[in-house]
Amino acid sequence: MSIAKGRLEQSRSNAGTSIAGTGIAASQPLLLTGDEFHVSNDGIARSLYEIDGSYSIAIEELYDLKHNKKNFVVRQQIGSQLSSEKGIDVLSRNARGVVPLGRCLAAVEIQEIEEHDLFLGEAGTGSTTWESSIAMALFFHENPEALFGNVVEVGCGVGLGGILNAWTKYSSPFMSSLGGSITLTDGNDKVLTQCQENLISNYSLFQYNYHDISTKKLEWHEYPGKYNSMRASFDTVVGCDCAYRYKDIDALSETMSDLLAPGGTIHFFAPYNRSTLYDLIRVLKDGLGLNVLLDWIDLNRYRLKPGCRSKLPSEAISFDDCLYASKATAKILHIIASKKTESGRIANSDTRDMHAID
Repeated sequence: MSIAKGRLEQSRSNAGTSIAGTGIAASQPLLLTGDEFHVSNDGIARSLYEIDGSYSIAIEELYDLKHNKKNFVVRQQIGSQLSSEKGIDVLSRNARGVVPLGRCLAAVEIQEIEEHDLFLGEAGTGSTTWESSIAMALFFHENPEALFGNVVEVGCGVGLGGILNAWTKYSSPFMSSLGGSITLTDGNDKVLTQCQENLISNYSLFQYNYHDISTKKLEWHEYPGKYNSMRASFDTVVGCDCAYRYKDIDALSETMSDLLAPGGTIHFFAPYNRSTLYDLIRVLKDGLGLNVLLDWIDLNRYRLKPGCRSKLPSEAISFDDCLYASKATAKILHIIASKKTESGRIANSDTRDMHAID
């Protein structure tokens, strides 16, 4: 994981939002241009995601464009076999246009909701999957202890992040022995119904803990109200790229803070250049008095060539399946927030490589 350190500040100039001290240009696009899908004859586009510098797992996405269905294959990363120096391995990989695909650890099938307009459609932005959910899943797989106790996700959408987090939390005998539930919430009925269906279709991933996973409607602007029973009930609150509208920031921030049990932690992931994130950080820190840390994650995305495989994750891998046409890197901002303790420290967080907001 690459962590950029520096103070977050908002610039009102024509250049847009800037992050001082990080070397990140405000005008830099989220993802590089020219990395379009490469689609197979049966309509499958493949991508591979990894946290830069990580040799833990990678996630392959097989996108069935005809049916709005995606298979996400969690793959064990193949460490540097070309050299003991990681940098040399990366250079060789880039020169050859080949990225190794390790063995399949798990496969998640996600049915999306077909919408002609992500922002105006009935299901809205929750109808599809977003790359921040993949970044979140990769982070928690490397840091499973951060999925501490009872976990709730706000704005879960069709459930990709929550399902992958449940697999991480319950697939390890040690983590499973610690107990705790996972609750996936969204304010959109259509989206929540699809999330429930996706949970059912992936039942085999966590069949022994299936009763520990639930879905619940949660409207931030109506919180606490009829959701009063959820207050201070969760040790870990997570969210992914659901802070789109300025008018939602106060309600979202207050909801996440109020859901936290004493000693709990918020983890929020989104592309760093979402302008609303600066308001989210301000409300969490100044409005609600939380301790806030920032962590930047470099998410690499490889657009894989069609290869010989269809959408079935169980098929054997050939050399052609490992060829990629383009690589892009996204900066994902990971916001960690916790209610202040007497010592002023963040509960349940290792702060060595993270930057505190003064």
